Amino acid sequence: MAWAKNGTPVDVTVAQADMDITLDNSTKFIVSLYDVIGSGQYFSGHRLDGTGSGSTAYAWRRSINGAADSTSTSQNNMAHDTGNLTGGENEFGILYLINVATEEKLSISFSVANNAAGATNAPNRVDGVGKHAQTSTGVTAINVTDVTDTGQADVNSNHSVIGTD
Repeated sequence: MAWAKNGTPVDVTVAQADMDITLDNSTKFIVSLYDVIGSGQYFSGHRLDGTGSGSTAYAWRRSINGAADSTSTSQNNMAHDTGNLTGGENEFGILYLINVATEEKLSISFSVANNAAGATNAPNRVDGVGKHAQTSTGVTAINVTDVTDTGQADVNSNHSVIGTD
């Protein structure tokens, strides 16, 4: 059981809203690693197989900085932002996903954002879980996106995926 790159990593050279990766193969275990530098307000989240705007196939639960959980159902994404990124702020995140074709796609996510500059400002963090209700096929694409569809990932943002069976 070896982990390997799955799909072509995205290295943003011109600000864009989405960092979409088409997977080379549909592995059972998937890890999405991303680093977003916000351009404007950017609320990060994942969408699978292009299922997003107009869809209600996602549900999630998250805690921001250890506060009480918030939940959302019938959503068009799995959100895991730390509030929002404004110009130049940086967010690093990891999403673990189980990808069994006939089961809902469950995920665990962790992200951290630098908040304000300097050592006197603690970073923000989010712990989350989510699911995608699709049960007919395995995941073939993973998208890191601004879930409000208004912000962009700035230059030097990136997204990579690894997978294994």
